[in-house]
Amino acid sequence: MKRAAATARLSILSNAALIVLKLAVGFASGSVSIISEAIHSLMDLAAAFMAFLSIRVAQRPADAEHPYGHEKLENVSGVLEAALIFAASALIIVEAVRKLIHPAPIESLELGVAVMAAAGAVNIFVSRRLYKVAREEESVALEADALHLRTDVYSSFGVALGLLVIVVLKRAFGFAWAYYLDPAIAIAIALFILREAWLMLGKAFGPLIDASLSSDELEIVRRSVARYPDIAMHEVRTRRAGGKRYIDFHLTVPEAMSVLDAHELCDEIERGLEKTLRNTSVLIHTEPAIALPRGGRSRLSKDELARRLGEIGSEVAGTDIRVHHLHVFDNGQSTELIFHIDLDSSASLAEAHALASRFEERVRGELGFEPTIHVEPRKEPGPGSGPPGSGRPPA
Repeated sequence: MKRAAATARLSILSNAALIVLKLAVGFASGSVSIISEAIHSLMDLAAAFMAFLSIRVAQRPADAEHPYGHEKLENVSGVLEAALIFAASALIIVEAVRKLIHPAPIESLELGVAVMAAAGAVNIFVSRRLYKVAREEESVALEADALHLRTDVYSSFGVALGLLVIVVLKRAFGFAWAYYLDPAIAIAIALFILREAWLMLGKAFGPLIDASLSSDELEIVRRSVARYPDIAMHEVRTRRAGGKRYIDFHLTVPEAMSVLDAHELCDEIERGLEKTLRNTSVLIHTEPAIALPRGGRSRLSKDELARRLGEIGSEVAGTDIRVHHLHVFDNGQSTELIFHIDLDSSASLAEAHALASRFEERVRGELGFEPTIHVEPRKEPGPGSGPPGSGRPPA
């Protein structure tokens, strides 16, 4: 990240120089499009400062008050930079409309063309440098700064071209209305900048609300686990903070696997993901898996099995069924499931027996287990009671 900070300094210096140049020529010529470009560069300078500061702070290691590190400051910087672009665009549009209502002659057009073309050339070099380092360092703040400068490239060349057209139309053909092109170009630049700011805002804001990684990155995670036999992952959660990715999930492993083997397996998966997805932190929670005699996935964790039984029971009963006190036994010939369910205390024994029989038949047919169900009267919810269908006993 030291490269990212050094590159942000380059952006600060280039923007400061261009602001001075654009303001001098803009006020001397009276061109609102050049002045709008100076305002744009002023916003770029503020963005470059924020990018530089956020990158410096994001480099700090995690501490007691920020156990997940400081990377999200880059995203905060990106959101603030987008807000600055919106503000700059509004200023440009207001000034351009004023010029449309009260047009004024523009002086030193040739100098304006030269300055804007030079500004565009400088920003091509700086923005390419910023994008290169931003991609390599996966810096959101630096990428936002690079986006600022890229819009500056387009707008600078657009202003230069517009001023050149004004020169041709006014001086070669004497068209007085050519001066209206200057504020019209400024408005077009502002609308273009607004679009780029909206895209940047979406990219920077997502990680602040812990948005998931992209579908392509999630597929990489899935493939990294799928290549190992007899294991499965569930409850996958991912997020980003600046250039850092965080991935955590539950991993079901065979019941007979030792603690050492499970630990080494998790280490191998983590190393593979961190190698494929740079700047990634992986946390894996292992669970013993129960092999399904038939149907669906080959293995489920005990919690997953309890949830599946709850779903089947609810379908059979037509109301929420809570499965609890689940036990699994392998008697050598079949795998037995023993669990409790709660029914309305007003149900008759015949109704309870019929429902349990249907429930057991579904479990045999769909999951392949040999079930034994204990029916209990449903108690009124009280402090510490688990929700219906949660698959968990009351605390």
